[in-house]
Parts: sequence; structure tokens; C-alpha cells
Amino acid sequence: MSMQLLTLLQLLYILVLYIGVVILIPAAVFHSKFEDHPFYVRYMAYTCIGNFFLMNLVFVLQLLKISNRTTLILGVIIPALLGIAAFHWQEWVKATLVTAGETTHNVMVNTMGFRLFFVRIFQNVGQAFTTTVKAIAENLINRWFDWIGTIAIIAVICWQYGGHLFEVFGYTTSDMLVHNQWINAMGNNDIFTSGVYPYGFHCIIYFFHAVFGVKTYVLLRLFSLVQTLLIHMTLLFLLRLVCKTESAAYVATGFFLLLNIWGENAYVRYYSTLPQEYGMIFILPAIFFLILFFRGREEEEGTKGIKVESTRMLRLFSICVSMTLAVHFYDTIALGILCVAIGLAFCRVVFKKENIGRIVYAGAIGLVIAILPMLIAYIGGTPMQGSLRWGINVIEDKGYQDDQIDVMSDQSRLYEDKGLWEQAGADFRKQITNVAAAVTATINDAGQDTSKAGVKIAGSIFHTMQAYLAGYVFISKHSSFGVITLILIVVGIVLGVITLFRDEKEQGRMLLAASVNMIFFSLLLVARELHLPVLMDKNRTSIYVAFFLIILLGMIMDFFIDLGIGMIEGDVLKKISPAIFAVVCFVFLGLAGWIRQPAKIEAFQKNGAVLCLTNILRDNEPKTFNIISANDEIRMAEEYGYHYEAHELLLQNMGFNVNNYLVVPSSRVYVFIEKIPGDYDAPYEGSGRPLSRESASKPLPFGSGIDVYKGENRHVVMSKLYYWAQIFASMYENEISVYYEDDEFVCYEIRQSVDRPFDMSFDYGYNN
Repeated sequence: MSMQLLTLLQLLYILVLYIGVVILIPAAVFHSKFEDHPFYVRYMAYTCIGNFFLMNLVFVLQLLKISNRTTLILGVIIPALLGIAAFHWQEWVKATLVTAGETTHNVMVNTMGFRLFFVRIFQNVGQAFTTTVKAIAENLINRWFDWIGTIAIIAVICWQYGGHLFEVFGYTTSDMLVHNQWINAMGNNDIFTSGVYPYGFHCIIYFFHAVFGVKTYVLLRLFSLVQTLLIHMTLLFLLRLVCKTESAAYVATGFFLLLNIWGENAYVRYYSTLPQEYGMIFILPAIFFLILFFRGREEEEGTKGIKVESTRMLRLFSICVSMTLAVHFYDTIALGILCVAIGLAFCRVVFKKENIGRIVYAGAIGLVIAILPMLIAYIGGTPMQGSLRWGINVIEDKGYQDDQIDVMSDQSRLYEDKGLWEQAGADFRKQITNVAAAVTATINDAGQDTSKAGVKIAGSIFHTMQAYLAGYVFISKHSSFGVITLILIVVGIVLGVITLFRDEKEQGRMLLAASVNMIFFSLLLVARELHLPVLMDKNRTSIYVAFFLIILLGMIMDFFIDLGIGMIEGDVLKKISPAIFAVVCFVFLGLAGWIRQPAKIEAFQKNGAVLCLTNILRDNEPKTFNIISANDEIRMAEEYGYHYEAHELLLQNMGFNVNNYLVVPSSRVYVFIEKIPGDYDAPYEGSGRPLSRESASKPLPFGSGIDVYKGENRHVVMSKLYYWAQIFASMYENEISVYYEDDEFVCYEIRQSVDRPFDMSFDYGYNN
């Protein structure tokens, strides 16, 4: 089986598992609570309930040190059955039990034969199937535009963010190796193994690994597409909620996916399985349910109680708040800013006495639920993980280097001309330096002429914001979109006010909220330059800016589309005009050459390494083999075999160590060697060249962790390891063979007796 076909099957398997556990099980339990809502409301509700339950189930079992496959399965099945019994007693459970009892009685007293018994069963199943098919067909006919639009959006997401999974098989960011390690430790009930950190994402990945046996490295390789689908579905469905026209939601989401204006920094992280991006799944649903809460309160006219519809929406808002913090603190910051914008725009609704207390209470409960597992671990003596301390330093602006230089950091993994990137980065830094100097001078001089101070400062802030938007969110050839973004914000405010005067209060408030939110995030992008609180670094901020800009764009488009439809005569034309508008938009983009092509992502491992690892795990029993390699395989194979650092092997062959007896005690030893070493995120002069004796003759690099494998160090280590393997092969030619080889990678298999393993310390010619 080819690696591409295996990847496809694994991806489909993961997607089916996720939909089944996270969406379908909550749907079976809570269907009666949401059956009167549109599909996108039910989807949001089931997804959030499913994720919230799984995260906290794993948290509880991990803290109790009893997490394993059995407890996880029981922890899902038992509550699901109890929930079905509680919510569907009359509808399903009681009727099923009564029917089963009557049928059993009739069979026992011979008033019903087995033939009639099976006929009744098939009739009931057939009737249920027919009813379901009719309902689906009716929905397809009535909501044809939604179905076509949603399928089209899903297809574009798969095209943009799924193709690289079949081209590169390794991890695409260095962070993934650390997350792999943390998830592996959860297999031993060792949560927070490296310190207290939001573990919600890790809980989800661990659950599917522990329950269904999907290897962690496979999940981390492929789950990026699943979470990216979910992120964009929340964007699409929020727009469906807040827009009056269907086409605005689909066209705006399509623009986000297809427009060739975005800088890679705004979307490249979607190509990797990372916690921050997984947490983005719950930001927009929180706002989604908050808006439904406002709608419910207006319709309920002050009705209270736990069974009231608005209360249900507020609970869902609460669990979304909880999950953002449980997954990544940046997502909670982004949600907090969004909530402030909502609060300002909906102030007359939010600050009603019967609403404000409930909203604050719901948000606080969500935060407490998320903090509780981390607090328990911290009180138990587990320190904070380094990333949390780093995040706090960013917020406090302590010990944090200006990230202007790193604006292209995430983009360095793309196959692009490094010289062009360096020139673009230099031009951008020069522009920003000039802008920052102008802003500082204006603020310092403003007091000298108070009559012009406000105008000068406003102009400087505008200029700074558009420059940073252009540099961080959009590609250089479309730098004018920095100004266009600020113009859209002004347009959104004007349209919001107009809509309010048209007595469409909710629509006007949502337009104002989207505009105010974009003002906040544009200011966050330039916070350090304006001496404002720095809540997150610019690279991460740009991800949210692009994401939230689409909400504003969609609502502005919705205003004008709705206005245009109102001028159209004829019911048929009104129905098909949204589809015509959508088709015209994307045909125009294609003809104008504005369609973005999928990025070509470079992995940190050679494809051959991952292919080899996959075959090794298939061919060997657990804990019967050792892999000698640079780094990533140490975590990918941690639960199944053993790993010996290539650098450590070479270190034990240096100088007087060559006389020591060095063994790697396993019946199979696999040596991973990159024939053309990667630079591992540290480009250097001459990178991309084959192994050489010149590199092998250089001193073995010293250092700790990944540093000994970065840049030119990797070329030195791999060159030495290659010549070590050649000498070993000349000594034991019958016990070593090539397990796999391609143009850039080779793996040697060493077969040895566990009782008498080979001495792997010897003079290979480059032991300096």
C-alpha cells in the first residue's frame, strides 16, 4: 500500500471517528433540545458539547490517575445511555421497552411466530429508513443553496489545506514534537508532565489515541485538516446566523479561502495540528450562542428558569468560554476582546439588570471549569510550563524581543526564494522603523500645539495601523489592503448606524460589534508602538485579524446584497439571485487571477523517515527495536520502541570513548540517515547539499536538545553517522542491510542477538 493511500484511509478513519464521538453521540442525546433549530445551530451545539465532555472526562480521569481505554469508553457510553434514557424516555426508551415486552410475551404464548416477528422488525426498520430518506430529500430540496454552498466550502478547504498531507509526511512545525511528548506521557496518567499548561487539545488527541488505537504521530500529522474544517465551519455558520442573505456567508468564507491577498503568516499555521488553532473552533460559537441568548431574551420577555431557551444558549456560551482557556490562553484573549466589542455594541441589552449578571456568571463559571484542573495540579506542586511564563512576559512586556524581525518566521517552512523573503523582511522592517519613529515623535511633540495634537496623533495611529496590517496580514503586492481594512471598519460603523435608524436593532448592533472588534485587533497589532498593553505577539495577532475581518466583510456584503434583492421583482429571481451572485464573484476572481493556490509546505523530516517509521511499527513487535536518529522519531515511536540519539552515539565514539563497550540492546536496530540533510528551521550557506567527508571531518557539535541538529550542525552529524554506518557494514556485512532508501534518505537495519549485541563504538575515521 502506498503512503498516499494509507494517508487517505487514515484521514477518513480519523474524520469518521471524530464526527461519530464528538457530534453524533451528543446529537443522539440532545436531539430533542435542538430539533426546532436550523442545522447550523444544532451543529454548533453538538460540536461544543462533545468537545467539552471529552476534554473534561480526560481531565478528571488523568487527575485521578485512572485514565485508560476501559475507563474512557465507559466514561462516554454510560453518560450517553443515561442521557438518552433521561431525555428520550417517552419518545424512544419507554416505547421500545413496551414494544419489546409485548413482542416477547406474544412469542412465548405462541400468538406470534418467529416469521411474523422478523417481518415486523423489517417493516419497522423499512418504515424508519423511508421516513429518514424523505426528510433528507425534502431538506435537500428546500435548502439546496445551503447544501451546495457548504459542500463547495468543504471541497475548497480540503483543496487548500489537505493536499500537502499527501506530499509531505513529517511534522511541519517544531512545536508538534513537544505536544507529541506530552500526549505520550498521558498514556502513563502523567498529565502536565512538563508543567501546568492548557491541555484541552492534548486531551482530545489522547482520547482518540487511547480508545481507538490511532497512533499519536498519525493524529498529529493528519488532524490539522479536521480542525481546519471545523474552524472554517464555525466562521461560515456564524455568518449564516448574522447575515440576512445566504450568499453573503458563503461568498465571504470563500474569499477567506481563495483570495490571493493574505500573507502566509495569516493562514500558514492551519497546515499544522496545533493547540491555538484547535481552540479557534470555540471562539465564534461563544459569540454565536451569546447572540442567540440576546434573541431569546427578547422573545421570552423576562421569563426565567433553567429550561428556558436563552438559559440553554448561555450554558453553551459558558462551555465555549471554558474550552478556549482549556486549549490555549490566546484564544481566551481573542474571545475576551470579541466579548468587549459585543458588550459595547449591545450595551442596552447586555447591561439590563436581568442579563448582565447571568452573562458574567456564565463566563466566570466557564473560566473556573477550565482553570480547575490546572489549579489542582499547581497546588499539588506542578510548576507552570515555560510557554505560560512566556505568555505572561509578552503581556507584561518583559524580556520579550520585538517580533518585527520574526514576521516571516512561520513562512520559512514554505518553498519560496529565501533571498526574496529576506529582502521583503528588510523592506518591511525599514518601513515599520520609520513609522514607529514618526509616531513617537508625533506623540512627544503633540503637547506643543494642543490645537493640532488630536489630528496628528490620529493620523499617526492610522498610518501605523495600516502599515502593520499591510506587513503582517497581507502579501506585499497587496499592501494597499491595510488602508482598505481601515476603510471597511469605517464603512461597517456607518452601515451599522444606518441599520439602527432603519429599526433593525440587532443587525445594526452586530455590524457595530464587528467593526469595533476590528478596531481593537488593529490596535492590538500596534500595541507596543502605541504603548498599549501587549496581549499577544504580532504574528499570532495577524491570524485573528484576518479571521475576524471576514466577519465584517460578510456583514457589509450582506447589507448591500439584501438591499439589491429588495429591488428585484419576482419570487423566482429573488431565490436564484444569491446563487448567481456567488457564481459571478468566483468566476471573476478566477478570470482576474486572484485565486490563491495551496501553499507548498516543507516538513521537518524527510518523507522516507516517516515511511520507514510506519513500516518499522508494522514489521516489529512492541519494544523489540531501537531507532538511531536525530530527533523527531524519539517521540513518534516512544510508546512502541526505543530510541538512541544519533548525537549521543557519535559522542560515545569520540576520543578515548572509542575504547568503551557501547551497545544498543535490541534484536533490531534501525539507523536513520538523511543523505541530503534538512536545515531544521535554521538555513545556512550550502544547505541542501549531499553528505560529505568535509562535513564528517568537522568537530562534532556540542549543545543540548535540538540545537545539535539545527543548521549546519545537522549536516555534520548526518555525515559522521553515514560514515560510521559504512564502517559498521564493512565489519558485519551479513548483519546489516538497507531497509529503505531514496534520493534523500537511507535507513539501515542491523540484526543482532540480544544476548550478545554488537559493540557500536569503534574507529570510523572521523572520531575527532
